[in-house]
Amino acid sequence: MKKHYVSAREVAERAGVSRSAVSRALTPGASISADMKARVIAAADELGYEINMLARGLLDDRSMIVSLVSASLGSPFMGMMLPAITERLIAAGYAPLLINIGTAPDIAEESLRQVVSLRSAAVVILSGSPPGTFIEATKRTGIPLIALNRDEPGLNLISADNRAAGRVAYRELAETSARICAVSPARDTFSMRARIEGFLSGAAEAGHAPPRIIRAAPPIADSGRADYAGGLALGPELIGPDGIADGLFCLNDHIAFGVIDAARRSRRAEAGRDFSVIGFDDVPMAAWEGYRLTTFRQDPHVFAEQIMSTIARCVDGEEEDVIDHLIPANLIARESVRHVG
Repeated sequence: MKKHYVSAREVAERAGVSRSAVSRALTPGASISADMKARVIAAADELGYEINMLARGLLDDRSMIVSLVSASLGSPFMGMMLPAITERLIAAGYAPLLINIGTAPDIAEESLRQVVSLRSAAVVILSGSPPGTFIEATKRTGIPLIALNRDEPGLNLISADNRAAGRVAYRELAETSARICAVSPARDTFSMRARIEGFLSGAAEAGHAPPRIIRAAPPIADSGRADYAGGLALGPELIGPDGIADGLFCLNDHIAFGVIDAARRSRRAEAGRDFSVIGFDDVPMAAWEGYRLTTFRQDPHVFAEQIMSTIARCVDGEEEDVIDHLIPANLIARESVRHVG
């Protein structure tokens, strides 16, 4: 038997009220008498009514849908971030809508149509590189726009303090390493540039010559595997008596994993004993016994809380100017860095 979905009209008839009264009764903070609200809620419970967020969006010109837009859903960092964000959205009564936008212009245009037609309460641009045309077009719609780890003007920006982390990474490595370098993925993003800038600043502050910056591999579709493969390919060149470095700042954990595995296999060299390596992101594998990687943590729950705070200000009209919020990236010390004594 085909399932019958209860409508707001049926709830109104059961409660003996108007359709608009049903909407007010089920909208937090709306003006309605306590008696009428109780009747509507009782009728909704009896009939098993669930709020139609799309219909509410058509009536109120805004739904409780928050569109999460990304061009890099395969990244390990996104695998940590998405659960934290969606859990907080759902707990606050929002419905997260995930859009894998890719980089093709036609996909970007269709995604924007979906965001607008669904009356999204807000759009969150996750780490990655959706086309700039999508971001500019979304800004013109007036929908609140929040971006993670990006640097475009005119957006609410939330990012890790990548520059500060880069400076800390250099200082940590300089304590025990003489030949220091940073290993970056081939893709150029705001986060990677900021980490490198901080790393170079750390060297300058110490009075040292600029360290080498090495690209790991050309980008391919799956960024997680590409970064590991890039680190794996570079490992023999980087580590060893004739290698480039004995202290490495890998700009994400998967590059570090590849370097550690390659050094162990081809040079019989162990991170923390023969060389030092620091990663970034603190993905779950970083704590595994095979790696015990010292790395910087971007706490997904802190990001999620800041996203929710920003959405609340934007939706309630309390925040007219855009924000630029930095979240500390804390160093998680494990055994992949050598120590004096």
